[in-house]
Amino acid sequence: MLINDRSASMSDVAKEADVARSTLHRYFPERSDLIDAVDAFASHQLAEILDHARINEGNAADALVRIAHGYFAQWDVVMWNFVEITVGASSRQSSEVDAQLLALVERGQAEGSIDHSIPGAFIRYTIYTLVDAASEYARNHHRSEAAMLMDVTLRKLIAP
Repeated sequence: MLINDRSASMSDVAKEADVARSTLHRYFPERSDLIDAVDAFASHQLAEILDHARINEGNAADALVRIAHGYFAQWDVVMWNFVEITVGASSRQSSEVDAQLLALVERGQAEGSIDHSIPGAFIRYTIYTLVDAASEYARNHHRSEAAMLMDVTLRKLIAP
């Protein structure tokens, strides 16, 4: 809910979560406490995505595809983080994730598994866009088909 409506009230959040507002306030006395908790959760999940992607194993292109699949599986968390970056509240964790992603692209360009003419920042934004497209596609189609199409498209995009 907060991804789609940053100004959602605590009452709106409680209603969406199907809990009493008093219950929500017991755990998060202030709205800022809730936002901080979601930030911490999102940062932890992003770190988990990178861990599971095994970015130091195999060639960089394969690792980049594994990251995209992790993003696809946790798209709400990734979008929360991306929205935080775009509104200027970028966390230290977000910067570290971006730095690791860009370093992975550079490694792939050096080893020849990623097209060296495509800037890393462009690839990073393209991954966000591609995973968003796959998530939208999955709403009306099978998730496995959306994941496969995302995989094929990303591999073609970054191929040298």
